[in-house]
Amino acid sequence: MEKFLILQATYENVQFSLYNDLTLIESGFVDKMEASSLLMSRLCALLQKHALTFSHLAFIGASQGPAPFTTLRSMIATLNGIGFATKVPLVGCDGLEVFVKAHHTKNKTVALLNAFSGDIYYALYDGKTVQTGWEKPDTYIACLSHTFAHETFTFIGNAVPEDKKQGPDFPTLENIATACYEKYKKNDLTTQLLPLHMKVMDYKKSC
Repeated sequence: MEKFLILQATYENVQFSLYNDLTLIESGFVDKMEASSLLMSRLCALLQKHALTFSHLAFIGASQGPAPFTTLRSMIATLNGIGFATKVPLVGCDGLEVFVKAHHTKNKTVALLNAFSGDIYYALYDGKTVQTGWEKPDTYIACLSHTFAHETFTFIGNAVPEDKKQGPDFPTLENIATACYEKYKKNDLTTQLLPLHMKVMDYKKSC
């Protein structure tokens, strides 16, 4: 039985869960305004409650974003520090890709997350491939309508207008846990996580 921690930064807080294989043991969260000061102590308290230390963990997994810059940076900096100090392997995943795959329906599924400054991150999944990027919401919706004129879409995410939304605002920790556990089983480990929050690099503006 392999115990591990899973974390993600959301638009309100940093969520964390302790798992035994894929069985949830306990979850908690730290408000985004307190992430840099309290996350480490909350993780230690959770482990101590279950008679564990970081050295007992098979790995620590986390969504690398996209998410609000400061909250995501605080979480990842904490995890990188833990990994460096304890040598516990880290596993990261693309939270937007995990999100759109977890809620895929028979229709093409589109996840839209708030990228601030009037922009959105998007992911389009057709059951085979995921297309990601960032754009102005009206521009992207118009692009979808033009490119897939006769298609029906399932929209999820916190940047979707309420009259179009057909799913949750954000991935669950269970979604992230499943993705990270699969990567762990494939020995896809790292010693340092990097954030996926920038509108350049991995999430280039495109239609």
